[in-house]
Amino acid sequence: MKTRILAVTVFLAVLLVFLLLGVYTRVAFGIICGLICSFEITRAVKSKHPTVQPWVCYVFTVVSGLLVLFGLYQWILYALFFLILISFSVSVISPKHHPSDVLITLGMLFYPLSLILMMIFILTLPKPVWYTVIILGSGSAAFCDAFALFGGMAFGKHKLAPLISPNKTIEGSVSGSASTILLGVLLYFLFNKLNIIEIALWKTILICFLNSIVGQFGDLIASAIKREFAIKDYSKLIPGHGGLMDRLDSHFFTIPLSYLLLTLLSVI
Repeated sequence: MKTRILAVTVFLAVLLVFLLLGVYTRVAFGIICGLICSFEITRAVKSKHPTVQPWVCYVFTVVSGLLVLFGLYQWILYALFFLILISFSVSVISPKHHPSDVLITLGMLFYPLSLILMMIFILTLPKPVWYTVIILGSGSAAFCDAFALFGGMAFGKHKLAPLISPNKTIEGSVSGSASTILLGVLLYFLFNKLNIIEIALWKTILICFLNSIVGQFGDLIASAIKREFAIKDYSKLIPGHGGLMDRLDSHFFTIPLSYLLLTLLSVI
């Protein structure tokens, strides 16, 4: 337990340094996360598909992250076009590569890299917006995860998804989602009392609650992939927690969803 607490404390400290220094360091942090997640996901996939092309993921992460930083969003599609063309051309020319593995490689651009790219975009937004989105998205994921664990330990009897994650229970899931209602109330007072952003109470509760549901699906998606490739963790980067993919599985979905909901609800 001490190792887990120390590891997550160091990770959060590094995260805060990158986030608070400026937009360039925020984007750099996003790109680094993308590269690490690319390594972790391709490492898992290679156990069954040894000829996947991880360089496609690495190039997409760096190039698309820089394009977002400089506001050249339309060029991301062109970058994707050339990566698709080159990767399929390699599979045609080289007998060691197969078109099916290229399709799997390109699939990794959508999970998790397209989601990381959305997070990088959010980190380039003006200050009140990006940290409101991050607080709502990450706070909901962390709050739900913690209370789902406690609720499952105290009341858990019925399995939520036994074939994917045997330890998760319906009672734990409900406890996690219910806890985010309280988080929504707390964040309402935080945002309004500190004059961070003007938002109605029902909107913070709704966003946090929907995040809890989507975040749990994100967790299950990551678990399903690990079960498919027979691994416990994506890596051992964070002692006691696994890899970056293991820590961000819920955040991949809750952070972009928070931005979408804030936009649809006319808050930003």
